Amino acid sequence: MIKIRNPNSGEERMINKVLGDEVTLAQAQDHAGYYDMDNHQFIPKLNENDEVIGFVETSENSILWEILI
Repeated sequence: MIKIRNPNSGEERMINKVLGDEVTLAQAQDHAGYYDMDNHQFIPKLNENDEVIGFVETSENSILWEILI
């Protein structure tokens, strides 16, 4: 589990590594590796070190989140 925070709103979320079947993973899009436990959404925004750098809110917009834990 990783705790992350939106620096703009102060909202915090818990995420963890995605563990699922092929259908579940297929829904995660490119570079999926983390899962939003609060909103049940896959998080595809990872950097080259496989660290979370943001949530994709829409196809055109993303918010950068800070890793707390």
